[in-house]
Amino acid sequence: MLKNIQIKIILIFLIVGVVIIGAMGYINYANLQKVIEITNDTAQIILLNDYQGNIKLVTIITMLVFIAICILARSFCNTKNNNSNNNTYKQCKKNGIWRRVRNKCNRKQRKTK
Repeated sequence: MLKNIQIKIILIFLIVGVVIIGAMGYINYANLQKVIEITNDTAQIILLNDYQGNIKLVTIITMLVFIAICILARSFCNTKNNNSNNNTYKQCKKNGIWRRVRNKCNRKQRKTK
């Protein structure tokens, strides 16, 4: 149950983050496109086209890094929960807690009969 909630939270952050990063890149790209349409100088147009290419590249790289971080966070959450549950189970089994609990339950059932 906890693992499913963690996965959903990470997926929500992933979707929201990619949308925000994409929107920022698109806004910057569109603003440069407007400046290119206004400008008449070819040297500046070439420079602004290079800036547009850089904006695309940086946006894509940022999205990929963000997605990789979300995937790593998801795998870390899964590993952390599984290890702690397995360690707790092994420790309880080693200490014989399960036998003690079972014996107490059996004693209570015998007394009530």
